[in-house]
Amino acid sequence: MSPKKVEKAAARLRFSRRGMGVPVTFMTLFVSLTLVTLATYHLGLVRINAEGSELEILTAKQAASSADELIGFVAWSPGSREVGLLKDFGGWFRVDPGGKRLVIKVTGGDLSDTVFNSTIGEVVLELAPARAHNSYYLRGDSRVILNLSSSTMTRMRLAPGEMSQEITLCYRPLASSSLDGWDDGGRPLNSLRVYVISLNSSQSISLRGDFYLEAACVNVVSVLRSYNLTSQVDSLTVEADLGGIQGAVSVPVSSSPEGATVNVETVICGVQLQRV
Repeated sequence: MSPKKVEKAAARLRFSRRGMGVPVTFMTLFVSLTLVTLATYHLGLVRINAEGSELEILTAKQAASSADELIGFVAWSPGSREVGLLKDFGGWFRVDPGGKRLVIKVTGGDLSDTVFNSTIGEVVLELAPARAHNSYYLRGDSRVILNLSSSTMTRMRLAPGEMSQEITLCYRPLASSSLDGWDDGGRPLNSLRVYVISLNSSQSISLRGDFYLEAACVNVVSVLRSYNLTSQVDSLTVEADLGGIQGAVSVPVSSSPEGATVNVETVICGVQLQRV
């Protein structure tokens, strides 16, 4: 083959290769753009799901807070009523009057007695099937009994349930003590009060969507027990078991070497929830 023919053949080959390079380049760009688009779409779906879950939790929290505020408006005021609109949060709003058994026991010195043992009811908001497994307190904390009047009795928690995320709302007991004088034997006379909010007279409710909820304080009942302490103590322990979770607080009492008298008063506020 002559040099001219070789040069012409090489030129044709170079031209042919440049022609093949164009579709290969476009194919590479197309595949790259497709992968970027799919990745962006996937991340967008993840973000939408996360934002949707957070929005649902926020809406359910607002519904639970509305129920808590209704209860707070009427608690400790027999005969009072309050009605509020609870907005749809996409799940089920349930009231279980027989939920959350509360057992309270007072111990110290030669005193050991159960002063309360009953269900107190609870409110449960069931969200859509969980995409995440969050668990934290929306109001209150992990304590099941309090001895500080500045703490809220509300215990509102978001946690995974059997089928979905749930917000549970119930109320913890509060204990306080005071020295009220002297008994007939000249020993210190103490009063120990335990406050309980009970929802167990409520209507059993299972609802979705918007609805009106009424909270009514049906009664405030006091149960008084008197105990004779024969030894000197400076505090008593109030133990609580709330739905299987235990806790305890210590309350101060006054006593002499001969002991003291302690009047334990359990004050139960009955709040009834019902749909109107």
